[in-house]
Amino acid sequence: MHTVELVLLDCDRLPLPDAGACLDPRERARAARLRAPHAARYRAAHCLLRHVLAGYLDRPAEELRIGRQCLHCGHSEHGKPVLADAALQFSLSHTAHLALVAVSRDQPVGVDVERVVPGVDWPAILGSAPADAAAGFAEWTAREAVGKATGHGILIAPEVAPAGSGDDGWRRARVPGQARTWWVHEVDVPTGFRAAVAVARTGVILRHMPAGTAVAAG
Repeated sequence: MHTVELVLLDCDRLPLPDAGACLDPRERARAARLRAPHAARYRAAHCLLRHVLAGYLDRPAEELRIGRQCLHCGHSEHGKPVLADAALQFSLSHTAHLALVAVSRDQPVGVDVERVVPGVDWPAILGSAPADAAAGFAEWTAREAVGKATGHGILIAPEVAPAGSGDDGWRRARVPGQARTWWVHEVDVPTGFRAAVAVARTGVILRHMPAGTAVAAG
């Protein structure tokens, strides 16, 4: 069995373990451009990611070199986040006060978490009309998670099997032009939010880690 570990953080409640000192200059500059409370939430989410990864690698969080890898143009300033000198696979998503991190040692992984809000034109975005806003965001997070796992983002819309069509909550997904099958599962998050995780293999165990434990491990 393969394990994917998930960490959910309330960015407004868990204090930063090092006051954000672990962030690199690019992350600090990004946070400085944001207004409150988004700046503090950004710092908390990215600090959480660094400490979770540091716990896996047994290295200080501030020493991790996290870059980007764009599969479309090769640019290093955007695209899928990657560790410069480690093979650990990970994904981060944050919305409002929640941040979600997924980590895997042996396969690509992607996560997405979204706050449910009304007024979204789902037929234009999804090509179909969901039952309600929550169902629309459930479908959107599934597609986003696959896009993050593959590294293609939302530029190539994945095809995800209907909810309830898979075993144990896992749904098949494919990216046009790829032969590989991906797998998507909904993630339990507080009411008013929806989230999903995508992986490249079947037989995956999703293990939820307490945020405080994960941050302390770094």
